[in-house]
Amino acid sequence: MKFSLLRMVLALTAKHDLKVHQMDVKAAYLNGVLEEEIYLEPPTGFKPRDSKVWQLGKLIYGMWQGG
Repeated sequence: MKFSLLRMVLALTAKHDLKVHQMDVKAAYLNGVLEEEIYLEPPTGFKPRDSKVWQLGKLIYGMWQGG
């Protein structure tokens, strides 16, 4: 986000006596807990010793399942 846009938003909130809230979305995904069971296959090129399927225990930030 450009600083000029941030300054404009803060100026409008001050003018209209509004409250501004901030949150860190990246940290929310890093500390998230899964509610569903998600299974993965080993990545291409990885040679597992057995043919087991992997199950995720926590959210992985940046993956489409993370949202």
